Amino acid sequence: WSLAAMSCLDWPLLEEVSQRACVVACEFNIQELSNCCWALATVRWRDPPLFDVLAEGLVAKAGGGVNQDLTNSMWAFATVACPHP
Repeated sequence: WSLAAMSCLDWPLLEEVSQRACVVACEFNIQELSNCCWALATVRWRDPPLFDVLAEGLVAKAGGGVNQDLTNSMWAFATVACPHP
C-alpha cells in the first residue's frame, strides 16, 4: 500500500514484494487483501499469479469484510484487466 501511495515505480522492488505476497497472502484478512489489490492496480502492476492468489483469499473471506473492501478489490481487478473473482 505504501509503495502505491508514494507512487513508487521501482519494478525490481515490486517484483520482490509480489513474490513474497504470493506466499503470505493466505494470512491476510479481507482488508489487507483489498489494500494489496488496490496498491497493485494503482501502480498498474499486472501480475496474474498474484491476483489469482488474492482472488482466492477474497472469495474465501468475503463474508468477513465490508462493501468498501470488495468494491476496491473489484476496481483493482478491472483496472489491471484480471478476470477475477
